Amino acid sequence: FKSHASEVNERNLVGIESPLGPVLVTQITGFLARRIVCWTKPGDVLEQGQLFGLIKFGSCTELVLPRHILLTVQRGQKVKGGITVVGRIPDAV
Repeated sequence: FKSHASEVNERNLVGIESPLGPVLVTQITGFLARRIVCWTKPGDVLEQGQLFGLIKFGSCTELVLPRHILLTVQRGQKVKGGITVVGRIPDAV
């Protein structure tokens, strides 16, 4: 995965409003994948851990979380959608 891929490859942005602040999820295709599937529509309500889409043949997803969230993963770490906990609320640590 090349660091500039988010600038040149196909991508899909999903904005999520939560009580903890806004979250932005960017699904980015790889050079060969070029196929993003997103099942959500504006106004849909998502539950914690709910899958909302996928990138066929894999690739990359970028997350922008509220500043106060404590990350539990490292940049570049492989995670699994709906399974890997990527951050915690400071009071819940």
